[in-house]
Amino acid sequence: MRWATGVSDRASSGVSGDSWPVATAMSQAWMAASRAQAAAATGAGSSPWGSGVGTASSSRSIPAQAVRAAASSRPDLVLLDVMMPDGDGFEVLRRIRSGGSEVPVIFLTARDEVPDRVKGFDIGGDDYVTKPFSLDELLERPFFADPLRRHDIAPITDGAAAIVLAADDRARELRDNPAWITGIEHRIETPALGLRDLTESPSTRAATKVATGGRTDNLDVAEIHAPFTHQHLILAEAIRIPGTTKVNPSGGALAANPMFVAGLERIGFAAQHIWSESAQRVLAHATSGPALQQNLVAVMEGKN
Repeated sequence: MRWATGVSDRASSGVSGDSWPVATAMSQAWMAASRAQAAAATGAGSSPWGSGVGTASSSRSIPAQAVRAAASSRPDLVLLDVMMPDGDGFEVLRRIRSGGSEVPVIFLTARDEVPDRVKGFDIGGDDYVTKPFSLDELLERPFFADPLRRHDIAPITDGAAAIVLAADDRARELRDNPAWITGIEHRIETPALGLRDLTESPSTRAATKVATGGRTDNLDVAEIHAPFTHQHLILAEAIRIPGTTKVNPSGGALAANPMFVAGLERIGFAAQHIWSESAQRVLAHATSGPALQQNLVAVMEGKN
């Protein structure tokens, strides 16, 4: 018997295994910008985050769309430009905050004057990034909790996910292209300080070896659960992700990290690439614990 997994972007069911099926509510982001800027940032309509990114950039009022979206879509993140054809991002943020929303808002703009930056923070912005921006600029950001800066830490996120299993013909009834789980393994190690090297993840390495059969060179996509930037580096090394593999095209847990389900989301986001036939072999990783002490690795393939 084979199992398949299916994931949807609005908690509807689907399938994919020797595999399982998944249904999950995906994280969302909203961008309010000019049409050209929105297209550039989201890949001209084909965002790397898939259907999880909405944009307010049509001929209708961009500020009004953004305010409505923040209230009705309840996104996990809002990206605001300051300069808009029919308003400005400052007013959008004021209206979002006046409605009681605490959604994280980041300004991404060419307006780089100090008074603009100060204003962005004063009215409730979570960050103000000027274009073009560089790695050096990010590294100059103040520490949020030494040694971590705000961009090193996953945002507080609400969310839910579900996983549904279906076997053989039932899986094919639910999905045209089931994502078959061909390998899965869970390993645990101690989180105690001084008992292991916290710059490595032996349990991830061991789980990967079992789940992949020792072969990672042909992975098309890898969705890894890394709520902190340093964990991303540790996990990528433990899994031995090749340079040709797309890593976290969903944005990963650093874009949205719903507690206790972010690992399930990784399976769902990875499975979507099988359903869409944009990948044939994908890997999903989930972790638990501040020291990466629990790690699960699943491999899914699109073979029928």
